[in-house]
This record gives sequence, structure tokens and C-alpha cells, in this order.
Amino acid sequence: MNKISQEVAEKDIVRWLDARNTSESKRSKMADQIKELEGYVMEGKLIVKDDGSLLQKLDCPFGDEAIVHELSFKNRITVGDIQKRMTGNNVKSGDIDGRLMIYACALTGKAFEQIAKMDSSDYSVTSTVTSFFF
Repeated sequence: MNKISQEVAEKDIVRWLDARNTSESKRSKMADQIKELEGYVMEGKLIVKDDGSLLQKLDCPFGDEAIVHELSFKNRITVGDIQKRMTGNNVKSGDIDGRLMIYACALTGKAFEQIAKMDSSDYSVTSTVTSFFF
């Protein structure tokens, strides 16, 4: 059973898209991913915070010393941050999985090693969010 109605989920995701200045053409091109995000909001896996940013509640928390239960996503990242993280983690531009992880790091402030420890079901939510930043 859904925690949030479809109508509220749609409004929340539109608010997130507005907060990050997503163009109409990108919204149209990414309609399927937008529906996925709405589904995650309905399930309670994603929350659109008051400032329009996203918070992901993890089904499978990860970490050794400090357990990570949720991820907070920034609405904007810089290309310099991406490039620095790619170089520092030896991720090549053709490595799409590595690039998605780098974007997840930049958006959440988590280390590459932390993101690598995520459960694949939680990471599918994270990767859907990060796909909007390409």
C-alpha cells in the first residue's frame, strides 16, 4: 500500500524539478524516469524536502562504523566536483556505472567507497535521481 497519493507524489516531483530548474525538454525526454520518481515518493522511499531537495530513505542501511540510513541530495553540482571525483577515483569517462556512482557521490557528499556498498535495490533509486544530472 502506498504511503503517499499519486497526486501528492506528482506535485512533489514537479516541485523538485522546478527547484533544480529542469527544462521542459528534459522533462519530456525523461518522462519515464519522472514516473519512477513519483512511484518512489508514493512508496515513501523518496521525500521532497521543503527546500525542494530530495531525501532517500534506505531499505538496506550500509556502513561499518557510521550506519547510513538515508541520503540527502543536492539540487545542483559543479562539473569541477565531478571531474575531481572521477580523477580521484580513477573512473574513466566511458565507465557509465562508475560515472553514475561519481554523480551519486557529488550529489550526496558520500565517498565512492560508501556508495559502492549500497544495496542494489536502494541504488536503483539513487541512480534514477542521478540520471537527471547528465
